[in-house]
Amino acid sequence: MEIKHNTINDLENKIKRNNSVLDRVDLENWKIFKKDPNETLKELITHFPEKIHALYIDFELLELIKKEKPESVNEVVQLINDNIYNITQKLDYLEANGLIEFDKKNKPVVNYDKIEIII
Repeated sequence: MEIKHNTINDLENKIKRNNSVLDRVDLENWKIFKKDPNETLKELITHFPEKIHALYIDFELLELIKKEKPESVNEVVQLINDNIYNITQKLDYLEANGLIEFDKKNKPVVNYDKIEIII
């Protein structure tokens, strides 16, 4: 594990100065670990898209991909019961903004459990 901060107070002061989301996550993890050193923390991947509009994110589609694990775009179309043009437009937008990936077999994948929007 890479050491980024000398003390928890250093980290808290850094957060007061620049309010970095990644630093706040580090602080949260530090406090969990301090409470229970045997606690296993999940790997956290933080993504900061440059310009993403929450109105264009189809959360229902993300949830469907996460829960149903469709094998193809065609299966997504069947599960949503929409036309392929609409679905591919939405999938392209989600992929361009890092919210989904396509594996080697072109299967859409959601590799996270939580979306946090910080304003």
